[in-house]
Amino acid sequence: MAGPIITNQSPAPGALASRYTPISFDVTDADGLHFVAVSFRYVGDRDWALVHDFGAFRGDFVESPNAVAEITDGKRYTLLPLGGWRGSFEVEAIGCDALGEVMTGGRIVIPGGGV
Repeated sequence: MAGPIITNQSPAPGALASRYTPISFDVTDADGLHFVAVSFRYVGDRDWALVHDFGAFRGDFVESPNAVAEITDGKRYTLLPLGGWRGSFEVEAIGCDALGEVMTGGRIVIPGGGV
């Protein structure tokens, strides 16, 4: 068994994100999700900012179109900070499933942003 995974990333890995276009990704696990926290930072920044902690959006992500939707075996996250993406960024999901298995490989890097 494995912990939760990120799938269905949009834009696709390696593709540029435009400044005002939301990104989306799924966090799934056939055993069910127990907890997921999503963080974000611009490439080159040292600190991560909490985006969502399974209860609410935070910081620059509190307004629409940010959303979490229930999907089969998990959640779909849609993200766009206030003012849009300012450059290349990373999103990290950390979580565990209903069996206590911890997520690995939950980081995505998206180039672009200010386009």
